[in-house]
Amino acid sequence: HDALLFNTILNIFGQSGPETLPITVDMDRSQVIAKIGGAHVLLVDDNAINRQVAREVLEDVGLVVDMAADGLEALQKVANFGYHAVLMDIQMPKMDGYQASRHLRSDPNYQDLPIIAMTAHAMVGDRDKCLEAGMNDHVAKPIDKKQLFSALIRWIDPQEIIHQSIPAHAEMTQNDAVVWPEQLPGIDITAAMERLNHNRRLFHALLVEFDQNFANCTHKIRLTLGGKRQNDQELAANLVHTVKGVAGNISADGLFNAALALEKSIKLNKKESWPRLLDHFDDALQQVLASIASLSVTPGSTNTDTDTDRTQQPLDRVKLQPLLLELALLIHNRDFGAAKCLSILKPLLANASVQRPLQQLEEGIDRIDFVTAEAALAEVVCAVEGSYDFVQSPH
Repeated sequence: HDALLFNTILNIFGQSGPETLPITVDMDRSQVIAKIGGAHVLLVDDNAINRQVAREVLEDVGLVVDMAADGLEALQKVANFGYHAVLMDIQMPKMDGYQASRHLRSDPNYQDLPIIAMTAHAMVGDRDKCLEAGMNDHVAKPIDKKQLFSALIRWIDPQEIIHQSIPAHAEMTQNDAVVWPEQLPGIDITAAMERLNHNRRLFHALLVEFDQNFANCTHKIRLTLGGKRQNDQELAANLVHTVKGVAGNISADGLFNAALALEKSIKLNKKESWPRLLDHFDDALQQVLASIASLSVTPGSTNTDTDTDRTQQPLDRVKLQPLLLELALLIHNRDFGAAKCLSILKPLLANASVQRPLQQLEEGIDRIDFVTAEAALAEVVCAVEGSYDFVQSPH
């Protein structure tokens, strides 16, 4: 109540304190379910790991969750479905959260749609930008359940929800293939388990995905910070921002703080501090990667397919075409998810005569040379499909 009163006074007089106080309501899971269980929400975030974590939290209290990877996809989904609320990340490729919110508010049909921003640091400046863009509220990332649920309860109209019975907590079985220690250096297991509702299988999957996505990210950040292209510094800041968000969700607090300091330094163009902060960032990252590697099941070891088995398979164009299109979009948008997409695509091309352009494609993505990567992808697609038409103009 004190926080509510304080923020109300600030709003009335148009003043701002040093930080917006989160207004949270203490209630157990059954009370949250009783108030908003059955509501349909759209979760908008460009990072797959962040989406998985948020979805786990939201579905646990009976919310029906759709997901979008950027503002453009969010607009398309809102146009096709009547959501009770939208949870909107701010920093995204193609169209960010501010732009998407302004587009929605420009349409009379969505004047009353609750839009709740999800920001890495819920400071007054962020709050003001969110309100100016037409958003109703904002919550901090990584997710604080009390704050998130309080915001949803505050803005979702319970009379519009068709309530449904929600099962009690399902008993989460431990992944028998993983030997879980009491602690992992660099990762707060207790906090991560609480955020993920003690779903150990999901937690392990997130750690594996983290290893696959970010094992070489320090090298990529150094390359872009030392690059000569106009947007290199922005690319570096975006990658650090992505690592920061994922580190927060898996409770890798040391890495989160190191990424936060580095991201701020890059945005402020404090080049003299970059070497020191990069070293701190890499130390924290290597500790997290070592902890993930210490688990008895390491990334990739659960896959029983052999390279020989893969090369014997004919080209599966049903699987290939959507992946080639997705990779073209990622490269076109200078998205670091291109490396993950290529790792999924490569085995499907093992029986195609594209090894040279495929190697150039991989090297281009690894060096964050998207121009080279795009040219190599064109050669791969032409060899496989006979034409580059279907990925010529990514949207």
